[in-house]
Parts: sequence; C-alpha cells; structure tokens
Amino acid sequence: MISILMMAAALLVQDTGAEAMMANSEQVEVRASREDGRNVYRAGPWSGEFTVGGMSARIMGIRSLDRIRNAFTVEGPGFEDGPLSVDCAGRESSTTFIITWDRERITYSCTFSRNGEVLPDAGLELAFSRSGGFLSRARTERAGQVALDGRSLQFETRRLSGGIGLPTGRVPGYILTTPDGRDIGGMDYRIMRPLLYIPPEGDEDRQIAVVTALILSMFMDPANSNN
Repeated sequence: MISILMMAAALLVQDTGAEAMMANSEQVEVRASREDGRNVYRAGPWSGEFTVGGMSARIMGIRSLDRIRNAFTVEGPGFEDGPLSVDCAGRESSTTFIITWDRERITYSCTFSRNGEVLPDAGLELAFSRSGGFLSRARTERAGQVALDGRSLQFETRRLSGGIGLPTGRVPGYILTTPDGRDIGGMDYRIMRPLLYIPPEGDEDRQIAVVTALILSMFMDPANSNN
C-alpha cells in the first residue's frame, strides 16, 4: 500500500519538461473513419490508410504480443518524396537499448518503406515491462527507440493529461525525446481520440515525431485493452 501511495505521489509532481513540450507543440487529434471500403485516418495535415489485425488471440487472458500486426501509410507535409509505409508486428527483439526494468522477449517492431523500397537503418522498436505481481500490474512500463532518415528518437510512457493519475496498469501516453535529452513531442491516448504533440514547423525532428506518434496512437496496447 505504501509503495502504491508513493507512486501516486510521484505522479503528482509537475513534469516541467513535458509541460514545456506541450506548450510549444502543435496538437493534432487522430480521427479514423471508413471511406469507400477503406480504413482511413486524418491527423491535422497528415493522412493515410490503415489496417489493424491480430488482436483476437489471448494467452491466459492476455493478448499475445507476437500476434499483433498493424500497417498504415503517412502522407502530407514532410513526406513529399512519397507516402511512407509503416508495417508493425510483435517480433523477437533485434536491438538493444538501455531500460531499467525487466522486459518481455517480444517487442512491437516496425519497418518503414517508401516507393516500394524498405528504408535501410530505419525502424521502431517498443519494449514491454515483464508482467507479474501486484506492483507490476499497478504500473505498466513501455519504452523504445526509432530511427528514420538519419534522425532518431527515444520514447517512454508518460502521463500528459491532467488529473491525479493513480496507478491503474494502463498506459496513458508517451513522451518523445531526442538523443540529447530534449522532450520534443508526445502522444496522449485520452478516452476517445488520441492526441499527438508535434514539434513546430522547421524542427528537424518534425517528420520522425509525426511517424512515431502515429505508430503509438494506432497501437492497441494489451494493458489498455484488458482494463
């Protein structure tokens, strides 16, 4: 009980880095619909088609990570060379990045392609904290990294909405951070439609932030689906 109260108190402390990021970002709501037999989304000036699958299988009441699969395209400002195709699935971890908690062997990994060509040295990997025990269910951790067109970002779970934010086991959202530690974007799941925080025009990380935030917004996290 004391540990739960300590975690709740920690979430009450104002995150000045996240607050500054939100104040300086373009806020974009993701809206999905079905048009002419296609699943489409719009997020401000960006849009594309998407497919979602693999969420029906469960193992001991928990959706199996290695059966998750999503795909979508991105077009709009910053993608004048052609729409970016994103293909994501649960896979064995293929890269190493530093995290401070025990992780599952399966990660949510994405590859990128443009004009039919897979982009080299590009992709996203999202790691999941290992489940087990009351405290681990009360606080669910996620973290990852992404590389695209010579840029890279790291991201981790963070509450961006207001409120007390008591530990529930749900994933509230993410904050995107540059290699030198600047918080430059994020994604808030919210209740109805996800909200993206995108760096302003002219920022070198605007394109990669858009792609990362869209990937996270379209990922149906098992922790949220089971709560």
